[in-house]
Amino acid sequence: MLKTASLHSITALLREQKSTLYFLGASFGGSILGFFLLPLFTKYLPVEAFAVIGFAFALNTFVGPLFTLSFNSFYIKEYNKELVDGKPTASIFSSIFLFSMGWSVLLLGALAILMPLAFYLLSISIPFYPSVFLVLLTGLFQIPFTYHLLELRLERKARAYFWVSFIQSVSCLILPLAFVIYYQPTADSRLLGYAIAFLAVAVYCFVRIRPKLGGAIDWKLIGRAFRFSAPLILYSFAYLSFDFIDRYFIEQFNASLKVLGFYNVGFQFANLVFVFSVAIYRAYEPNYYRLYYEKQFAKLNRLLDYTNYVIWGAGLATLLMLPFIVELFTSNDYSLSVEMGRWLILATILQGVNTVYQTYYAIAGKTFSLMIVSVISLALYMAAGYFFSKNYQYHGTIWVKIAIQLFIMVVSFFSFFQRLKSSRSFYLTMILSFVMLAVLYLYE
Repeated sequence: MLKTASLHSITALLREQKSTLYFLGASFGGSILGFFLLPLFTKYLPVEAFAVIGFAFALNTFVGPLFTLSFNSFYIKEYNKELVDGKPTASIFSSIFLFSMGWSVLLLGALAILMPLAFYLLSISIPFYPSVFLVLLTGLFQIPFTYHLLELRLERKARAYFWVSFIQSVSCLILPLAFVIYYQPTADSRLLGYAIAFLAVAVYCFVRIRPKLGGAIDWKLIGRAFRFSAPLILYSFAYLSFDFIDRYFIEQFNASLKVLGFYNVGFQFANLVFVFSVAIYRAYEPNYYRLYYEKQFAKLNRLLDYTNYVIWGAGLATLLMLPFIVELFTSNDYSLSVEMGRWLILATILQGVNTVYQTYYAIAGKTFSLMIVSVISLALYMAAGYFFSKNYQYHGTIWVKIAIQLFIMVVSFFSFFQRLKSSRSFYLTMILSFVMLAVLYLYE
């Protein structure tokens, strides 16, 4: 009996690890392919095109919370609660999805009118139409894609999750590359190919989830979702704005648009660490919620530590390999991207660790506290970023980016000190961060 139980436990563990690898591979596989295709993009596209592309995607990330409204986090919470109570979740999914789609259409129309005016008032030299609008259009496509993947993840359908996510990543790289090579070697061509590929995947996802939709929208449920998500929306809006504001400062306070292009290439390499962090986080996110609701806080902390150790491992490996990677995967001289990328890797490591620690805010229902931390951080980032970017150009922008991530991590840790005081990864992160800062400063 004992041997049989042990065998079942081992089998279950292996099955869980196999599912986790599928979830990780889904997010990470597309990024790896992106690196192998980068030499072709750098061969056909000028540095200025990367400035436009990076700025457009950063702005899309900035307004992304307005499309999703963080209702996906509310659905995860409701799904786990209803699952424990043995209640059906289909009506919850239908109401949230239908409302999100309708809201996204209205939001896209508003952005199409208001954003060009904002570009004019902020003196942004990058044109809104068609480049930036093409990327914002994918915010609408993101809704069916996100919720289909969310259902697959919650139902632990790891293999299906992998293929849908991987196909989206591959198609959104291959089709843009084909447009650049065979149509026009411009930023607009790449972004047009990206939008068309994403549309095709979104249509497939909608067809897959269509049987789960039906009935009228439960407006009481939507009201509860807003009450839960309102602080998360502001948090996401503030937190994700960091990767847009830095581009804005660099575009405004550096003499050439090429600097922004080099920054975006360096960020693309460094951001591989954050993509990996998010992949790990999403793979284990349902487990974070489950362990919290089961009050297994020691196991939860060990899982958080494990996630952070993996993030640091990926970050340090990327840092050591960065000069060779950039030389191998670019066609021209991108040495400035290497210089920027070294510092940005530390920023993305800290951003990944913060994503993990801030899970406690959501699952503990402390979303208002999370919003306050994010808004204060954003205010500090804008004030310090303006001063340092104006006086030290891109160096100042990156220094402030790192400092703010350290600030957020310290505040998040001590906000849940009683729960997280046994977490060893926090202390390791603080030590490694200052060691890395010293090494990077001396190396430069």
